[in-house]
Amino acid sequence: MNEPSQSDWATLYKSAIKFKQISPWKWMSNKDFFAVENPCNGELGYCSILGEGQQEYGLGIFLGDKGLREYVRMMSGKEEPEEFDQSIMAPKLVMLFVNRGELQKKDREVMRSLDLSFSGKNAWPLFRSEGDGYLP
Repeated sequence: MNEPSQSDWATLYKSAIKFKQISPWKWMSNKDFFAVENPCNGELGYCSILGEGQQEYGLGIFLGDKGLREYVRMMSGKEEPEEFDQSIMAPKLVMLFVNRGELQKKDREVMRSLDLSFSGKNAWPLFRSEGDGYLP
């Protein structure tokens, strides 16, 4: 996977700021999911808004058929403890709003290079790609 360009990061952070402003967790449930299509490869991403439980805020995108199956299984409430590792390894993209202390050095460097600063609880955008045997 290629490292995002400065322009890519700028677009991503601009979108995250707008996303937080509209605060979809105020009017959507994490069970209200929708699909988006990647225009580069046609893969579907199944999106879930995070924040209904008022513990973490953001967006999860479960990738492809495997991601959809894991999302449906997790939301069914029938997940067995031994299946936990399988569910957290489902291919997904995640954008969360976290506290500054949860960021890694690389995250802070990107924000600094874009001259971005945030303050407060759950204010700092964090982006991760997760799944298929890799750590975030």
